[in-house]
Amino acid sequence: MDNSIIQVEQLPVIVERLHQIKEEVERRTSEALSLDCTDQTYKDVKKERAELNKMFADFENRRKEVKAAILAPYEAFEQVYKDCITTPFRLADIQLAGKINGVEDGIKASKRAEVERYFTEYRESLGLKPKDAPFEQARLNISISASLKSLKQAAHDHLDKISEDMEMIRGQEDADEIMAEYRRTCNAAQAILIVQQRHRDIEAEQKRNGEADLVAQLRAKYEDTVEEAVQEYANEAPEEVAVPEEEIPVQPAEEEVYEVTFTVRGTLNKIKELKKFMTEGGYDFE
Repeated sequence: MDNSIIQVEQLPVIVERLHQIKEEVERRTSEALSLDCTDQTYKDVKKERAELNKMFADFENRRKEVKAAILAPYEAFEQVYKDCITTPFRLADIQLAGKINGVEDGIKASKRAEVERYFTEYRESLGLKPKDAPFEQARLNISISASLKSLKQAAHDHLDKISEDMEMIRGQEDADEIMAEYRRTCNAAQAILIVQQRHRDIEAEQKRNGEADLVAQLRAKYEDTVEEAVQEYANEAPEEVAVPEEEIPVQPAEEEVYEVTFTVRGTLNKIKELKKFMTEGGYDFE
């Protein structure tokens, strides 16, 4: 088969020629697959397989050459396209974005200054201090699309809430402590709960410590009482009396034991008394 039919021409021509050679490729591969592979013929089959692989490798090399030849003009075109089209547009976009951002940053800075001025004036009118309501704590979204009216209204609402919360806190027990927590959390209810829980924990700890102190006092008192009793006993204890050495008793000579058999008649009580007498007397009987 001649692989020279694959030439660098227009793609439709190459495709048409590939369809023409497809029949020949299928015929050669079918013939190879129809070969009977046995101990006697496997070498011929192996040779046929090598021939097919060689043909396929030749076609692959031509395909790669065609691909490189087809891509080369496009790569050259792409470079020209970048120089003439892509680069000018992208440079213009970057420069325009910088100009736009500069103007927008100025607009947002102007808005921020105006809103911050309003925030400070209204805060002072409510009698709040900067530490009570920092401007950053309001978290106002100062964007290009946000209007000054909406931003000022958001600042107004934020300060009103803080003023109401602080007025409510002033009427609470432990107001100073709650106020300190409120400045940290910006949540009046949460600040009150934190302080209340803290006080409960402190009271529980004090109770535990008090009970521990009481136990320690009782233990100390008990130990002192025992020590006093021991000391008093030691002072009043009589002098030790010498105990004479125990004499070793002399074992008497064993007496000869006799066995007699007799019959006893009597009432049940008499028989019980006799048994008791014999048991207490050390008699061996059955």
